[in-house]
Amino acid sequence: MSVAATAVADQVYLSSDEAPHAVFPDADRFARRQIPSTPELREQAARRLGDLKPSIWEPSYEVTSAFAGDRRLGRSIVVEEIGKHRAITLVIGVDPQLRVAGVAVMVYREAYGGEIRTRRFLDQYRGKGEDDPLLPSVDIRNITGATLSARAVGRAVRKAIAVLEAIGDAPAEPAPTSPPSAERLPENAGRFREAHYVMGTILEITLDAPREETGRAWIRRAVAEAHRLDAELSSFRDDSALCELNLRAGAGPQRVPPDLFRILEQSMELSAATGGTFDVTVSPLIRLWQRAGRDGRSPSPEEIAEARRAVGYQRIRLRPPDEVELPARAAVELGGVGKGYAVDRMIEVLRREGVRSALVNFGGSSIAALGPPPAEPGWPVWVEHGAALEGPLSLRDAALSTSASLEKREHAAGHRSAHLVDPRTGRPLASDAQATVLAPTATEAEAWSKALLLDPALAHRAMLARPSVSALRITDRRESADARFVSSSGWKHSAP
Repeated sequence: MSVAATAVADQVYLSSDEAPHAVFPDADRFARRQIPSTPELREQAARRLGDLKPSIWEPSYEVTSAFAGDRRLGRSIVVEEIGKHRAITLVIGVDPQLRVAGVAVMVYREAYGGEIRTRRFLDQYRGKGEDDPLLPSVDIRNITGATLSARAVGRAVRKAIAVLEAIGDAPAEPAPTSPPSAERLPENAGRFREAHYVMGTILEITLDAPREETGRAWIRRAVAEAHRLDAELSSFRDDSALCELNLRAGAGPQRVPPDLFRILEQSMELSAATGGTFDVTVSPLIRLWQRAGRDGRSPSPEEIAEARRAVGYQRIRLRPPDEVELPARAAVELGGVGKGYAVDRMIEVLRREGVRSALVNFGGSSIAALGPPPAEPGWPVWVEHGAALEGPLSLRDAALSTSASLEKREHAAGHRSAHLVDPRTGRPLASDAQATVLAPTATEAEAWSKALLLDPALAHRAMLARPSVSALRITDRRESADARFVSSSGWKHSAP
């Protein structure tokens, strides 16, 4: 399962290898398996949960048996549940009697409520089972300001127990009679997932492979591609090719690496297709509003007009195969489309390696699927808006991007100052909104999601000529009911 959301302050505390040790510290041997989340498995778990509805059903479960000598201590399972806005990844340890042996947070993605990861809070779940409420202020001591995250932990624990009961004690787990010599399963076919920190957020890759060694090698190659692109396309690294190009604005044609030329070429095509609502040269306007916000004011009309004169994708000159010319004072910022482009390149890398089934999730805001999971129509993906979830969408050989202004704004002198500025007007987005786009590539999806936020009517008209692109826009509840939810005709066909 993947949840599409804008990434905020992801905190990674445990790797996949470290997680079982965290909940079974006395274990000296671990046997790991990847269990597909089949419809039958989810149905069995749902029956055990009764009225409790998980916010997420994962595409697979990493289940690890823990042993101390010849004694089996129990099993751990990695699960996720939505806190206020984003998924919390936890490892739950359960003993053979299906009582909680330990709980630990692996990844925390919310801006607030991180106190739930403390040992004092999580130790409250030890010894509890599926019949316990696991509710803050009922049988779990609550933490002020972290109630939604605490509820998510309770749901995760109950879901973990239900899923483990549905899985049962599979005979594939190695017998504990022989002396332990390794902590990992023998190489075999399965689903493998890794999370890495790249471009200031979490890159998560899940794929199916014939052997663990092969699957991990495939993931490493895709991650290496993401790091390579970050070094080339980042505006935060002085030595990147992008920063060097911006420094030479007004100095004539400059030779650039192939990927920088390719992403600029695609960006200009998308800028034209979106009527200029997506524009990688908008950086002077964004910087202007950020400076004004720090000064506690709004930019003057004269300042906006001056900054707008430095903006305009039409002013970029591309000379194939590798020359780019920026006019004086222009600056290219690829933050609005860089992750999407990196996702597309990683999908290319995986396809060349022979991968047939993979999901690349870059920060929750840019997701792409290569093929479907075995025996499934597609990868299940949920789109979150507020406390609710839209989906699951079935993603197969396609990409999804979510852009949002929700909770990402500043105010200057009583006026809004956002990270999204309309390059046509020089003014920031006037409402809290979220847009999600399905498209053939992640680059397209990211660009269209930005355009849809700034001008939904224009974006919808343009997408009528593009049947392969469909979109969902959710606006803030303070707006009129008619503005809260807009979807293109193709959106519904993307869900199973």
